Amino acid sequence: MATASPVARVALVTGANQGIGLEIVRQLCRKFEGTVLLAARNVDKGQSAVMELMSEGLQPVFLPLDVDSEESILAAKEAVQISFGRLDVLINNAAVMFRKSSGLSLADRGNRSIMTNYHGVLNVINAFWPLLQPDSRIVNMGSGLGRITHVSKEIQEEILAPDLTTEKLTTIMDRYVGDCQLTEEEYSTKGWPPVDGDYGAYSVSKIGVNRLTELFAEKITADANQPGVLINTVKCILVG
Repeated sequence: MATASPVARVALVTGANQGIGLEIVRQLCRKFEGTVLLAARNVDKGQSAVMELMSEGLQPVFLPLDVDSEESILAAKEAVQISFGRLDVLINNAAVMFRKSSGLSLADRGNRSIMTNYHGVLNVINAFWPLLQPDSRIVNMGSGLGRITHVSKEIQEEILAPDLTTEKLTTIMDRYVGDCQLTEEEYSTKGWPPVDGDYGAYSVSKIGVNRLTELFAEKITADANQPGVLINTVKCILVG
């Protein structure tokens, strides 16, 4: 990986080899004063995306990063620390969505959605936290499907509880994964989105991301070592 000067700012976008992530990298390369890291789990696709942008006169830097792998996340963090020593913008874009028509079981859809969309965001933020500079920005990609009204009032109360912690939220997300392994009849009594819906697992994962963002905002407020750092979610609307 290329090394920037010690004062150069650094932005990182996960899941950036295609779609929204690729476009975010494109716009950052045009407007951000610093190095833009295009992160993707697939090396060939990531490098191909970098070549595409370079053909447009842009200069992103490829960073291998699989948000499903804690080992990959830590390796990416070490690479950024060695090459740049800092991170100024972190955009958690990597996500998966499986419709019921995908052929995957509810258990698989639930497990893979929570692993990538929730745990991926949590683990990436935790890993890169020490590299964040004063006035850094963290952006988590949300969704219009992440409305908390998609789950029962009882689960809503758990998630919105004033004393909720990251650990408690993670337990709720993991409980959903466990409930996805139940029979459809048993699952239907647990308060999660309907089993016959297309976006249930994705919706639950984004509910988790929304609340996780709020919890990290509280942590930033209380952390004197992170002055000026801001975190927010950007809602993407699914069309089609």
